[in-house]
Amino acid sequence: MSRRIVANLQPGRSRPGGRAFTLIELLVVISVIAVLISITLPALAASRETARRTKCLANLKGIGVGVELYLNDFKRVFPYVLPFSDPSAGKNDKSLLELMGNYVEATVPHKDEQDLFISSDPWTCPSDRASDDEQSNYGPTWRSFGTSYEFVPGEIMLLMEFVFNIKDSRGVSRAYESRDFPVMRDFDNWHTTKAKENIQPGDNYKNALYYRDWRADRLKQPSEDELNNLIAEVLKYYNITSG
Repeated sequence: MSRRIVANLQPGRSRPGGRAFTLIELLVVISVIAVLISITLPALAASRETARRTKCLANLKGIGVGVELYLNDFKRVFPYVLPFSDPSAGKNDKSLLELMGNYVEATVPHKDEQDLFISSDPWTCPSDRASDDEQSNYGPTWRSFGTSYEFVPGEIMLLMEFVFNIKDSRGVSRAYESRDFPVMRDFDNWHTTKAKENIQPGDNYKNALYYRDWRADRLKQPSEDELNNLIAEVLKYYNITSG
């Protein structure tokens, strides 16, 4: 009995009931596993990004409810604020976050001891995970500005102030009434599985909140003609002829 056991354990003998894998068979198995991983990982990444984009759209929709409540209180006139929400921009410059804090059921973003924002839903996009801002240690955009979203009418108001010295939001508000334009949009092209260095200047991977029906959807960037027509209508409100 003992001789049989010793014989079965001697080198070069096959395991009882089977045989060992050859090197070629092991390489084939490893290759198959590598192929399966290469197929499933991109699918998993895309699935996760889809979930993050859906959450981002829900956040924009929540902000839209607050903006609508604000407009109802102020005769459909947008607040005169900067496109980026930063309460430290100036003592006389109100931020969108400060104003919307009374209309959105969420904690208003505030700064910590490092002078960076602490923020949460609905002000942050889950795909906003890195930026080019050295001050925030290249962290999310909302760490620097309090939110992941920029206020598009604020960009137009800023243009009106710099070029035409118009410090008023009524013209932009009236021009928006007849247009399906974005009110809020992602600060950057976050909603893609592409590496940042592979994103081209004309690519669009942003979400946006639209005026009138307050839907949240993929950003449709207004054309140059559409923007020029809007600016002309704003100037017309102030009896200024665009040249």
